[in-house]
Amino acid sequence: MKVAIIGASGMIGSRILKRCLEDEKVTEVVSFGRRELDIQSDKLKQVVSNQLELSEAYTDHLTNTHAAFSCVGLYTGDADAATFRKVTTDIPVAFAEALENVAPQSIYCFLSGQGADPTEKSRLMFARDKGAAERIIGNMSLKSFHTFRPAYIYPVEKRVEPNFTYRLSRSLYPLIKRMGSNMSITSHQLGDAMFEVGVGSTEANEFLSNKEIIDLLL
Repeated sequence: MKVAIIGASGMIGSRILKRCLEDEKVTEVVSFGRRELDIQSDKLKQVVSNQLELSEAYTDHLTNTHAAFSCVGLYTGDADAATFRKVTTDIPVAFAEALENVAPQSIYCFLSGQGADPTEKSRLMFARDKGAAERIIGNMSLKSFHTFRPAYIYPVEKRVEPNFTYRLSRSLYPLIKRMGSNMSITSHQLGDAMFEVGVGSTEANEFLSNKEIIDLLL
């Protein structure tokens, strides 16, 4: 089974990559990124390109892909509106378009977020841009498209939090967790659920809430 990933250096993408490299069913992993990952594996092929330029490198390496994972993203406030749109919407869409052209049989798993708005009427840039990607990719002719809409993602691995909001959320996680299964999820839970859907899905398009993502692992 061949798998492709964009965003493998991030919190969720790195978890999916780890699962892919460990799983015997996965025979080849193609990772697209702006820099090379410090990982060595006979399974792993790394394609380094400037994704902000929407390189044609996607098409050259996606033939016979079974599952594709889109985990790219930016934190709100980390970039201007145009760059945020390009990373959040244009790159996942370009990835999907390449798959549609050379591997329409593939399963596409897209990391979105709670509150994503496909109508783009939300006042939140994140919700509009994630929602736009959901709408555009959902209208393509891929075998299946799975949108994951997590709430707060608790980072299992230690990291430097990107801003005050995330530092506060991490400190309040025990309280947030007690508020119910639609309020939070761990990075490992999310990555594992995306992996399981990608390598084994027979469903058509679906949108998974935070609770539904957690329930997949039960």
